[in-house]
Amino acid sequence: MNEFNEVVIVFTDTKSWQFPKGTVEKGEEYLGTAIREIEEETGLKNLEYVKKLPVYSRKSTHEVDTIRTIHYFLFKTKKQNLHPSSEVTDAKWVKLNIVSEILTYPDDKKFIKANYQ
Repeated sequence: MNEFNEVVIVFTDTKSWQFPKGTVEKGEEYLGTAIREIEEETGLKNLEYVKKLPVYSRKSTHEVDTIRTIHYFLFKTKKQNLHPSSEVTDAKWVKLNIVSEILTYPDDKKFIKANYQ
């Protein structure tokens, strides 16, 4: 989240707008994975950890009949420039109060509406 109450979302190879996320690598914990993935997918560094957000589950975007448990964290940053990696097609800042209108997956939309809008 930035100082303008905006959150960053990325457009992925699954043709979907979603929050930066990825797979936990060997030896990593969820928080470390979140930091690494945000940096890789958006170019944002020097993130200020705020808190762990509620965990929720939804269908996998890559694996049929698989449920994924999603662990989200809230970070703050003063940096505004985004530099999407080759892992994502695009990244942009969106006001928190309208991000559910842009997110692709219904479960992600419900999660945001229930917790932050």
